[in-house]
Amino acid sequence: MIESHEVEVDYHIGLDLAQTTDYSTMAVLRREMRPYWEAPTYTVDTVHRWDHSSSYPRVASDVARLLGSSKFQRPVAMRGGGVDTVWAGRTLAVDRGGVGLPLVQYLQRQIPEGVELRAIYVHHGHSVTEPQPGFVNLPKRDLIGAAVSAFQIGQLKIMRGVQFAKELESELKSFRREISPSGRDTYKGGGPAHDDLVFSLALSVWSAGAGDGGRIEWAGPEILAAFDWV
Repeated sequence: MIESHEVEVDYHIGLDLAQTTDYSTMAVLRREMRPYWEAPTYTVDTVHRWDHSSSYPRVASDVARLLGSSKFQRPVAMRGGGVDTVWAGRTLAVDRGGVGLPLVQYLQRQIPEGVELRAIYVHHGHSVTEPQPGFVNLPKRDLIGAAVSAFQIGQLKIMRGVQFAKELESELKSFRREISPSGRDTYKGGGPAHDDLVFSLALSVWSAGAGDGGRIEWAGPEILAAFDWV
Protein backbone atom coordinates (compact mmCIF):
# COMPACT_ATOMS: atom_id res chain seq x y z
CA MET A 1 0.00 0.00 0.00
CA ILE A 2 1.29 3.47 -0.92
CA GLU A 3 0.89 5.94 1.89
CA SER A 4 -0.22 9.51 1.38
CA HIS A 5 2.20 12.26 2.33
CA GLU A 6 -0.53 13.44 4.69
CA VAL A 7 -0.09 10.37 6.93
CA GLU A 8 3.05 10.22 9.03
CA VAL A 9 4.02 6.80 10.33
CA ASP A 10 6.56 5.90 12.98
CA TYR A 11 7.26 2.91 15.20
CA HIS A 12 7.94 2.58 18.91
CA ILE A 13 9.53 -0.65 20.04
CA GLY A 14 9.40 -1.62 23.71
CA LEU A 15 12.11 -4.03 24.90
CA ASP A 16 12.07 -5.66 28.32
CA LEU A 17 15.31 -7.56 28.96
CA ALA A 18 15.06 -10.68 31.10
CA GLN A 19 16.29 -11.14 34.63
CA THR A 20 16.44 -14.51 36.43
CA THR A 21 13.21 -16.42 35.63
CA ASP A 22 11.67 -13.76 33.37
CA TYR A 23 11.57 -13.70 29.59
CA SER A 24 13.02 -11.04 27.30
CA THR A 25 10.10 -9.58 25.36
CA MET A 26 9.42 -7.00 22.67
CA ALA A 27 6.35 -5.16 21.42
CA VAL A 28 6.24 -3.08 18.22
CA LEU A 29 3.71 -0.25 18.11
CA ARG A 30 2.83 1.49 14.85
CA ARG A 31 1.68 5.11 15.23
CA GLU A 32 -0.15 6.86 12.39
CA MET A 33 -0.46 10.64 12.63
CA ARG A 34 -2.93 12.43 10.40
CA PRO A 35 -3.34 16.16 9.90
CA TYR A 36 -5.32 18.63 11.95
CA TRP A 37 -8.48 17.21 13.52
CA GLU A 38 -7.75 13.46 13.41
CA ALA A 39 -6.25 11.79 16.47
CA PRO A 40 -3.26 9.45 16.02
CA THR A 41 -3.93 5.71 15.81
CA TYR A 42 -1.81 3.11 17.62
CA THR A 43 -1.59 -0.51 16.48
CA VAL A 44 0.48 -3.35 17.95
CA ASP A 45 1.68 -5.33 14.95
CA THR A 46 4.49 -7.43 16.45
CA VAL A 47 4.94 -9.15 19.80
CA HIS A 48 7.88 -11.43 20.59
CA ARG A 49 9.07 -13.46 23.56
CA TRP A 50 12.52 -15.06 23.60
CA ASP A 51 13.05 -18.37 25.40
CA HIS A 52 15.01 -18.54 28.64
CA SER A 53 18.16 -19.79 26.91
CA SER A 54 18.48 -16.66 24.75
CA SER A 55 21.56 -14.61 25.62
CA TYR A 56 21.62 -10.81 25.68
CA PRO A 57 23.81 -10.72 22.52
CA ARG A 58 21.26 -12.96 20.75
CA VAL A 59 18.39 -10.67 21.77
CA ALA A 60 20.37 -7.56 20.71
CA SER A 61 21.18 -9.16 17.36
CA ASP A 62 17.55 -10.10 16.73
CA VAL A 63 16.35 -6.59 17.60
CA ALA A 64 18.99 -4.94 15.41
CA ARG A 65 18.07 -7.21 12.49
CA LEU A 66 14.39 -6.37 12.85
CA LEU A 67 15.04 -2.61 13.07
CA GLY A 68 17.07 -2.76 9.86
CA SER A 69 14.49 -4.77 7.95
CA SER A 70 12.19 -3.63 5.16
CA LYS A 71 9.28 -3.75 7.64
CA PHE A 72 10.13 -0.14 8.48
CA GLN A 73 10.48 1.07 4.89
CA ARG A 74 7.45 2.74 3.38
CA PRO A 75 6.49 3.67 -0.20
CA VAL A 76 5.28 7.25 -0.08
CA ALA A 77 3.34 9.10 -2.77
CA MET A 78 5.12 12.37 -3.55
CA ARG A 79 3.30 15.67 -4.07
CA GLY A 80 4.66 16.10 -7.57
CA GLY A 81 3.82 12.55 -8.57
CA GLY A 82 5.78 9.35 -8.33
CA VAL A 83 6.69 7.15 -5.39
CA ASP A 84 9.64 7.22 -3.03
CA THR A 85 10.74 4.74 -0.36
CA VAL A 86 11.62 6.16 3.05
CA TRP A 87 12.50 4.84 6.48
CA ALA A 88 9.80 5.34 9.07
CA GLY A 89 10.88 6.81 12.38
CA ARG A 90 12.02 4.11 14.80
CA THR A 91 12.35 4.56 18.56
CA LEU A 92 13.59 1.73 20.77
CA ALA A 93 12.53 2.11 24.42
CA VAL A 94 14.47 -0.33 26.59
CA ASP A 95 14.22 -0.92 30.33
CA ARG A 96 17.71 -0.28 31.68
CA GLY A 97 16.88 -1.20 35.27
CA GLY A 98 18.62 -4.37 36.44
CA VAL A 99 20.57 -5.01 33.23
CA GLY A 100 22.63 -1.85 33.65
CA LEU A 101 24.35 0.71 31.46
CA PRO A 102 26.92 -1.62 29.79
CA LEU A 103 24.17 -3.68 28.14
CA VAL A 104 22.36 -0.53 26.99
CA GLN A 105 25.61 0.70 25.43
CA TYR A 106 26.13 -2.68 23.77
CA LEU A 107 22.62 -2.53 22.34
CA GLN A 108 23.23 1.02 21.09
CA ARG A 109 26.24 -0.21 19.12
CA GLN A 110 24.19 -2.98 17.49
CA ILE A 111 21.10 -1.10 16.30
CA PRO A 112 21.07 0.56 12.86
CA GLU A 113 21.83 4.22 12.32
CA GLY A 114 18.72 6.36 12.48
CA VAL A 115 17.09 4.47 15.36
CA GLU A 116 16.51 6.57 18.48
CA LEU A 117 17.31 4.74 21.72
CA ARG A 118 15.54 5.67 24.94
CA ALA A 119 16.93 3.97 28.06
CA ILE A 120 14.19 3.89 30.71
CA TYR A 121 14.78 3.42 34.43
CA VAL A 122 11.46 2.54 36.07
CA HIS A 123 11.09 3.54 39.73
CA HIS A 124 8.42 3.78 42.42
CA GLY A 125 8.60 7.53 42.89
CA HIS A 126 6.47 10.27 41.39
CA SER A 127 8.72 12.36 39.11
CA VAL A 128 9.77 11.95 35.49
CA THR A 129 13.34 13.14 34.95
CA GLU A 130 15.80 13.02 32.06
CA PRO A 131 19.31 13.32 33.54
CA GLN A 132 20.82 13.22 30.05
CA PRO A 133 19.39 12.97 26.53
CA GLY A 134 17.89 9.56 25.88
CA PHE A 135 17.97 8.48 29.54
CA VAL A 136 14.63 8.76 31.33
CA ASN A 137 13.71 8.00 34.94
CA LEU A 138 10.03 7.10 34.90
CA PRO A 139 7.52 6.24 37.66
CA LYS A 140 6.05 2.77 37.16
CA ARG A 141 2.53 4.12 37.72
CA ASP A 142 3.03 6.47 34.73
CA LEU A 143 4.42 3.68 32.56
CA ILE A 144 1.64 1.19 33.31
CA GLY A 145 -0.98 3.96 33.43
CA ALA A 146 -0.19 4.91 29.84
CA ALA A 147 -1.00 1.39 28.64
CA VAL A 148 -4.09 1.11 30.83
CA SER A 149 -5.54 4.42 29.69
CA ALA A 150 -4.70 3.75 26.03
CA PHE A 151 -6.89 0.64 26.21
CA GLN A 152 -9.61 2.35 28.20
CA ILE A 153 -10.03 5.30 25.86
CA GLY A 154 -9.91 3.07 22.78
CA GLN A 155 -6.61 4.34 21.38
CA LEU A 156 -4.81 1.02 21.25
CA LYS A 157 -5.53 -1.85 18.87
CA ILE A 158 -3.80 -5.21 18.45
CA MET A 159 -3.63 -6.86 15.04
CA ARG A 160 -5.27 -10.26 14.87
CA GLY A 161 -2.89 -13.11 14.22
CA VAL A 162 0.07 -11.50 15.97
CA GLN A 163 2.37 -14.13 17.45
CA PHE A 164 2.16 -14.33 21.27
CA ALA A 165 -1.10 -12.34 21.20
CA LYS A 166 -2.84 -14.97 23.35
CA GLU A 167 -0.03 -14.81 25.90
CA LEU A 168 -0.29 -11.03 25.94
CA GLU A 169 -4.04 -11.22 26.42
CA SER A 170 -3.56 -13.67 29.29
CA GLU A 171 -1.05 -11.35 30.98
CA LEU A 172 -3.36 -8.38 30.55
CA LYS A 173 -6.26 -10.26 32.11
CA SER A 174 -4.26 -11.22 35.19
CA PHE A 175 -2.44 -7.91 35.63
CA ARG A 176 -3.14 -6.23 38.96
CA ARG A 177 -2.35 -3.20 41.01
CA GLU A 178 -1.63 -3.95 44.67
CA ILE A 179 -1.24 -1.42 47.47
CA SER A 180 0.96 -2.28 50.43
CA PRO A 181 0.10 -1.29 54.05
CA SER A 182 2.59 1.57 53.69
CA GLY A 183 0.67 2.91 50.67
CA ARG A 184 3.18 1.86 48.01
CA ASP A 185 1.56 0.62 44.81
CA THR A 186 2.96 -2.27 42.79
CA TYR A 187 1.93 -3.61 39.39
CA LYS A 188 2.39 -7.25 38.40
CA GLY A 189 0.79 -10.35 36.98
CA GLY A 190 -1.62 -12.19 39.25
CA GLY A 191 -0.68 -15.61 40.64
CA PRO A 192 2.03 -17.45 38.64
CA ALA A 193 1.48 -15.32 35.53
CA HIS A 194 4.35 -13.37 33.98
CA ASP A 195 4.04 -9.70 33.08
CA ASP A 196 6.95 -9.40 30.64
CA LEU A 197 4.80 -8.79 27.56
CA VAL A 198 2.68 -6.20 29.37
CA PHE A 199 5.85 -4.38 30.38
CA SER A 200 7.34 -4.26 26.86
CA LEU A 201 3.96 -3.12 25.52
CA ALA A 202 3.81 -0.37 28.16
CA LEU A 203 7.28 0.83 27.14
CA SER A 204 6.20 1.17 23.51
CA VAL A 205 2.92 2.88 24.43
CA TRP A 206 4.60 5.38 26.73
CA SER A 207 7.29 6.13 24.13
CA ALA A 208 4.63 6.82 21.50
CA GLY A 209 2.79 9.25 23.79
CA ALA A 210 -0.44 7.25 23.85
CA GLY A 211 -2.76 7.03 26.82
CA ASP A 212 -2.78 10.72 27.75
CA GLY A 213 0.49 10.27 29.62
CA GLY A 214 -1.05 7.74 32.00
CA ARG A 215 -2.77 10.38 34.15
CA ILE A 216 -5.84 8.33 35.03
CA GLU A 217 -7.48 6.62 37.95
CA TRP A 218 -7.14 2.83 38.07
CA ALA A 219 -10.51 1.48 36.92
CA GLY A 220 -10.50 -2.03 38.36
CA PRO A 221 -8.56 -5.29 38.40
CA GLU A 222 -8.73 -5.98 34.67
CA ILE A 223 -7.44 -3.64 31.99
CA LEU A 224 -9.21 -5.49 29.18
CA ALA A 225 -12.48 -3.58 29.49
CA ALA A 226 -11.67 -1.77 26.26
CA PHE A 227 -9.31 -4.36 24.83
CA ASP A 228 -9.72 -4.31 21.05
CA TRP A 229 -8.42 -6.04 17.94
CA VAL A 230 -8.04 -4.96 14.33
